[in-house]
Amino acid sequence: MVIVGGYMLFHSPAHEKYLMRTKRVDAKKALVNLWHEQEVYQQTCGRYAAIIAANTTCVTGSTKESDFTLKASNISPKGYYQLSVVSATATTYTLQAVPMADKQQAKDINCAKLTLDNVGTKQSFNHQNQPTAECWQK
Repeated sequence: MVIVGGYMLFHSPAHEKYLMRTKRVDAKKALVNLWHEQEVYQQTCGRYAAIIAANTTCVTGSTKESDFTLKASNISPKGYYQLSVVSATATTYTLQAVPMADKQQAKDINCAKLTLDNVGTKQSFNHQNQPTAECWQK
């Protein structure tokens, strides 16, 4: 009975929800780190990076997004999230983290996307792309 009870405790919906919530920290930290890197990039380049890439590039006067790349990983540190720049201009940007499809975190349908923009606005969306409030909470 104790073994079954222990198994049920660690495989219950409440426990899975708790694990998903704790793994969101991976996305939050990654987005905040990218936010910082974007601010450094903007000070150097005069605009925000449009793409996360293997190398940093900044081609002054160019209008091609591929000429403005930020050297960073597009995977969160613990590997639970895919990171991207979903929009970027000279003065604004939005960063996004979505759960990796092949990870348990992909079942976190209430927090299917977390975003952070250049002014620090934190948003989250469910699997139907509707805003949710719980994802950035502690």
